[in-house]
Amino acid sequence: MGIRLGTEIIDSDLEWTKERDAPYRYHVKLLHKPTGMEIEQASESAFSEAKTYCLRELHWRLRNWDEYKQSMVRSLEV
Repeated sequence: MGIRLGTEIIDSDLEWTKERDAPYRYHVKLLHKPTGMEIEQASESAFSEAKTYCLRELHWRLRNWDEYKQSMVRSLEV
């Protein structure tokens, strides 16, 4: 079953890594396999809170893909 917040995300497309006390109490890394995007978030309260932050960021990036990609491009001019 996918998570739905405006953009369909399939659970099997997600890879989660959890760490405790690294350096925050609950640290989560999300890999979105189709795009190769990695998102890291932390929480002092719970893993579920950090996972929610990751999913919100992923949804924003997918809904605003062009804007997100443009923000990742650095100018080569000095």
